Amino acid sequence: MTTIKDVAEQAGVSVATVSRVINNEKYVNEDLRQYVLKIVNDMGYQPDGIARGLRTKSTNVISLVIPDINNPFYPEVARGVQSVADEYEYVVILCNTDRVVQREQKFVNILNQQRVEGIIINPSGSTRREMNILDRLSIPVVLISSQDILPDFDIVMVDNKQGVGLAIDHFYDLGHRRIGLVGGAREVSSGEQRYQGYVQSIARYGIPIENELITEGRFDHNGGYECMKRLLTLKNRPTAVFAANDIMAIGAVSAIYEAGLKIPDDISIVGFDDIAYSRMMYPKLTTVSQPKFEMGAIATQMLFERVTGQEIPNPRRKILDHSLVIRDTTKRV
Repeated sequence: MTTIKDVAEQAGVSVATVSRVINNEKYVNEDLRQYVLKIVNDMGYQPDGIARGLRTKSTNVISLVIPDINNPFYPEVARGVQSVADEYEYVVILCNTDRVVQREQKFVNILNQQRVEGIIINPSGSTRREMNILDRLSIPVVLISSQDILPDFDIVMVDNKQGVGLAIDHFYDLGHRRIGLVGGAREVSSGEQRYQGYVQSIARYGIPIENELITEGRFDHNGGYECMKRLLTLKNRPTAVFAANDIMAIGAVSAIYEAGLKIPDDISIVGFDDIAYSRMMYPKLTTVSQPKFEMGAIATQMLFERVTGQEIPNPRRKILDHSLVIRDTTKRV
């Protein structure tokens, strides 16, 4: 029986393009449309989504659950999810929890009841108890997370401690020894992991841990701004600052300029995530880059391998690498 993938291979186009042609969607060149339709006809392909749905109880819907839609990190993850979902002709429902565990649990329950075929989730909770609702689901789940506390699920993760280590290594190589932390909320797993990465990396160089150099706030612009203002009140302020994400780093930059100081002449700063704006701001932000698109795409491919019933006996754990992107906000002391 001819499948849509057979048609795509014969035509030399993607499955998504064949799908758009069959469904008479816009943004397909007319010559290409006619070419694909001819191959569809020649190969005798008969799309029958309704019959397939009745036979397999398939809804062709998956969901992506994220904790903060305002953070530019997550749209890049969503793009990776959608790119793979398009290949399988699936729709993606996006749910934003605002890091509220109860809202996350509500969404997951509703999605399960509405027969979505799988969920990709970056959990808001940081404990197994907060995430135990996932254990009760009857559909595949893939986690995008910085912690591995649910061993029964496939997970795509990054090593936050290693990523922070890249930033501290860079500061140390530039001669900085008084390094501050604009940290994210530690009840969030990534906040705790990046705090631990900071402490461990500072200690690795034999630099004393000074509590006055460690601040904590929300993972947003105002959180970074307020943390940086506290650091600037110190009699012996830091010469360099690591911020737990790029949004916090941008808030810290605002506080530094407001104090009449210059970056990187007076204070060097490194962020985390490499969001698009970090390349557009002035000065351009040095940051730890995460493979955001790849995280979404890999998680979705892992999910579809479960959805389509492939034999995968054990939960899989995929760890992706960070890289340091050196731009204009760091300087040798």
